[in-house]
Amino acid sequence: MITLTESAAEKILDLFKEQESEGAALRVFVKGDDNGQPAYGMAIEPDPSDADEVIENFGVKVVVDEESLPWVIGSEIDFIDSLERTGFTIRNPNMGGACGCGGGGACACGGGGAEAGACACGGAGAGACQCGAEETAEETAGAAHAH
Repeated sequence: MITLTESAAEKILDLFKEQESEGAALRVFVKGDDNGQPAYGMAIEPDPSDADEVIENFGVKVVVDEESLPWVIGSEIDFIDSLERTGFTIRNPNMGGACGCGGGGACACGGGGAEAGACACGGAGAGACQCGAEETAEETAGAAHAH
């Protein structure tokens, strides 16, 4: 279904601890953006639904709703910390070189660009991120703290 790298799992567990949400799950979802293209989102999920698909990687439970599941199959979530950008990256080999963020082949939310087939949710990433061509790291961090 969807996998996490070890660095993504470590960062997610750190975020859960910071948000006092230890034992929660990471919800990964896909919804349409303003252009009707799929957009990834992530949030802390304290109470997954019985209808959710649940997997566990490196001690992190990842939940995906039934509607989002076909869009995330085969995806990998990584955490990048470099001079160019810091944040989560979702690589989906099934998206054919586009991340579904409305960009031309790749996008970065608050990052310095992403490789083709990846969607980077950057900034603080504390609890939530959504890919969007106009989004900045500050907007991503602000949205995270609003949940």
